[in-house]
Amino acid sequence: MELRNIGPNQSEVKIGNKTVLFSHSIPVAANVGGKYYRTQNFYSRTINSHINKWIKGCAEQKPQLWFHQLVK
Repeated sequence: MELRNIGPNQSEVKIGNKTVLFSHSIPVAANVGGKYYRTQNFYSRTINSHINKWIKGCAEQKPQLWFHQLVK
């Protein structure tokens, strides 16, 4: 597992072929095998901005629980 700070209140955790974006300590987006996913939850404009900047385009939406399970 590799942790990288990518900006204020933003971190990436790399676990095998998965990279998970954390915004304000919440896992909110992921890249799994080259495909991007984002949470269905809306937390704030700031977190939404972090997600949009990180995914660089379209992403499939997943329930928040899916992201928590990715990092278990």
